[in-house]
Amino acid sequence: MAWELHSYIVNPDDQRIYLKHVFYGHSKDDCQQVKTEHLASCEYYRAAEAEGRTDDKWEAINDEDLPAVEGDDDDDGVIDVG
Repeated sequence: MAWELHSYIVNPDDQRIYLKHVFYGHSKDDCQQVKTEHLASCEYYRAAEAEGRTDDKWEAINDEDLPAVEGDDDDDGVIDVG
């Protein structure tokens, strides 16, 4: 079973969602790792997380429903370069 982690950024003034990230993985740990990596590189998302303006929801999906990666010739989830 694979997972999607839907992470919403919520406007504190009207509590409306105005941005959504989706992190995919073969496990919840995989999704959390991708989220952690994105937080390290995205100042806007990191600030929203620190200020408590994010709301995370988990969704179990079938492995075959994970998004395909163009250039991933051996289906390992990594784009093969060179």
